[in-house]
Amino acid sequence: AGLNVVLRPGPYICAEWSMGGLPWWLLANEPVPRLRTSDPVFWAAAEAFLRRIAQEVRPLLGINGGPILAVQIENEYGYWSCDTKYLELLRDLVRETMGPEAMLFTVDGCFTQETQKLGGLDGVLH
Repeated sequence: AGLNVVLRPGPYICAEWSMGGLPWWLLANEPVPRLRTSDPVFWAAAEAFLRRIAQEVRPLLGINGGPILAVQIENEYGYWSCDTKYLELLRDLVRETMGPEAMLFTVDGCFTQETQKLGGLDGVLH
């Protein structure tokens, strides 16, 4: 018996953290990247971060005998934007780095069907 984990690697993790947990140095780039989008400057930073996280956590996935049951893609994205390419990049990167068997999901408020649609993604629970 142990503690099971629902991993939320981000890159955006929640509105309760300053900038949702994104590092402030992202804003020092010129031009400032569009956060939480497929903007190449933002995506390069997000990809590097998530690749590093995957190196640490992949052995801990449930499919490998570890406690991580599922991995969240972004957080409440339907409230923020509608960049499907960004969500697809995240999904594909997590599948590549953590394995195709990892259970992926998105979380969006259930107040409107629009937020579910904008934050949801094919092949991912939501």
